[in-house]
Amino acid sequence: MLELSDKELVQRVKDGDVHAFEKLLFRYEKQIFFYILKFINQNENAQDIVQETFIKVYRSLKTFDPEYKFKTWLFTIATNTAYDWLRKAKKRKKYLLLMTRILILKQLMNVYRIKL
Repeated sequence: MLELSDKELVQRVKDGDVHAFEKLLFRYEKQIFFYILKFINQNENAQDIVQETFIKVYRSLKTFDPEYKFKTWLFTIATNTAYDWLRKAKKRKKYLLLMTRILILKQLMNVYRIKL
């Protein structure tokens, strides 16, 4: 059986063929996972980012210009999604660090009976 090109599959998805999107997903899922894993270095988070990437791809496919390579577009979305996750993780880490410091300070104030 002749395998369809990315361009043909994308057009089929745009025409409403959900199975064509599944084929694109299966074609690139592992490549995207291992690519993202290089950024994140955590399997579970990398899997979440892969899922988020393909959701974004599906929602944005109508804006995809078939003059460009689908694979390049897909990897661009994956890269941006991974960077977004890293930025959010950095903010979460700063917030957790701040909250930890506040809790420790409160505990020390209680131990030494310090009131503000």
